Amino acid sequence: MIQSALLFQNASLSDLEEMMSRLLDEKLDNINKFQSTNNKPVKYLTRKETAAKLRISVPTLDDWTRTGVLKSKRVGSRILYDIVDVESAIKDRR
Repeated sequence: MIQSALLFQNASLSDLEEMMSRLLDEKLDNINKFQSTNNKPVKYLTRKETAAKLRISVPTLDDWTRTGVLKSKRVGSRILYDIVDVESAIKDRR
């Protein structure tokens, strides 16, 4: 902590402004990259929709969820499946 204080004492105001500007630019770039890759809304399917899409029964879907083949999300009393995970499971089955 003392070293940081010494560095700031030896830095000019313009050096500090440049350093802060560079750090802020890097942080904003990281935020923009993150937002651009995650701007798609997530779509969830119900158990029946998921079973129909996978062409399996609901009990089989329950087994797949229990064994970790598919990840589910609980919202209240409902169990939902991310469409990306379901489509990935379809590709893996083939």
